[in-house]
Amino acid sequence: MNANEMCKGDEQEQLIKILLEEACRQWCDFIDECPDRATGEGFGDFFFEIYAEKKDEYATELREIRLGMKEQTTRLCDEIGRCNGSGELQDELER
Repeated sequence: MNANEMCKGDEQEQLIKILLEEACRQWCDFIDECPDRATGEGFGDFFFEIYAEKKDEYATELREIRLGMKEQTTRLCDEIGRCNGSGELQDELER
């Protein structure tokens, strides 16, 4: 997998950001034990290891969060009767 394949769509972009943050946290947590990490050399390979290990886990969590948000939005707009038919609130100005 290359960087172009990784950056498809908003969900993929969010996933990459989350995984980059995870890799940075793990990388930095051990800088004291491995001072050569401070140079940043090897971080790219480390990121791809984290990506391979955790992408499915985080992608599932992102989908669950998005689904939960959509369900909640649909429920709320149904309750107040302002849906546009796709589970999105209508803009107040469009009324």
